[in-house]
Amino acid sequence: MLGRGHSEKRDFIRMEVDCEVEFRPEGSATMEQGRGRDLSATGVSFYAERELAEGETLEVRVLPSRPGVSPLHAEATVVRVEPEGEGHRIGCRIDRILE
Repeated sequence: MLGRGHSEKRDFIRMEVDCEVEFRPEGSATMEQGRGRDLSATGVSFYAERELAEGETLEVRVLPSRPGVSPLHAEATVVRVEPEGEGHRIGCRIDRILE
């Protein structure tokens, strides 16, 4: 049997992305800017300058720059926050797709 890398052991393939992300914490009127890192059918991670709290609910828009790739608009829950450079890497579980 061939060994599989960590990311291949998941139920869904994770794709690295480098694109604009907009996010709005629940209760906020303002969309904030981030930078996409990776995306799968069940989650998304992105870089943000400010720290978010685990368990926080967000409206997230992933805006790919590749032609033919549709944007993602979803409600997501923050499940991981890690320091990265001058900001934070935010990992989210996608709870539902929005129109």
